[in-house]
Amino acid sequence: MPTRSRSLRRAAPIVVVAGLALGGLAACGDSDSTSSSGTTAAPGTTTPVEVGVVATGAWARSSPVVAEAGAVYMTLTTTTSEDAELVGASVPAMVAAAAEVHESSMGDGGMMSMRQVPSVTVPAGGSVELAPGGFHVMLLQLAEPLVAGEDVPVTPSFADGDEVQVIATVRDS
Repeated sequence: MPTRSRSLRRAAPIVVVAGLALGGLAACGDSDSTSSSGTTAAPGTTTPVEVGVVATGAWARSSPVVAEAGAVYMTLTTTTSEDAELVGASVPAMVAAAAEVHESSMGDGGMMSMRQVPSVTVPAGGSVELAPGGFHVMLLQLAEPLVAGEDVPVTPSFADGDEVQVIATVRDS
């Protein structure tokens, strides 16, 4: 088993970052993750604890050995009456050198194109799906290929300074 796989599996019990003093933001991404209240989420869900945004269904696409980039998808849902602005994401260096929020779209001539976006609005009381062919977290300069069955920690960050730590399970497309 590759070193990263062992490290990521040990890293799976992620404790959620509580956020700023006036309003905590927390979520966890798999059955091994625990929120700051000590409750455990069911597989594929997150447990809100005084949250503004909940991330659910986080997954990453497996990558070929020669790939230098990967993608992570999830659904972000606000639980408050205020919009949330997704402004970035991060992953440990053992996964990739950088993570950015990107959007894929159909360009001129029917060609798919992709570009980094400064932010994605998650509407008050609503959701935004980060999915193939749309918004996603792009992993740049992968340390190793993403292998189906592995878990990848991802931390989306928001304009108000809050972060949500989630676990994305790698799967084949």
